Amino acid sequence: MSIVTIQLPTEPSYWGSTATEADVYRIIGNLEMMIRSQFPDVDIDFQHMPEPRGRGIWGDDECLMDSIHQFIQDNWTSAL
Repeated sequence: MSIVTIQLPTEPSYWGSTATEADVYRIIGNLEMMIRSQFPDVDIDFQHMPEPRGRGIWGDDECLMDSIHQFIQDNWTSAL
């Protein structure tokens, strides 16, 4: 099983100009569920931080990390 760390931003402005702190944690929760359902065989450690470092995805399988990154890019607005 692959292990991946995903950093998700807690800065409200990252999610929209009117996002509140409550919105942030609702959105992050939704996004985590979406990612886990898309990649059920991956052991994912989510980290919440004001700003992710780099692209915010760490692991040892570059192809998997690229797939997760693309999934987030394509679907993050569905978590709003």
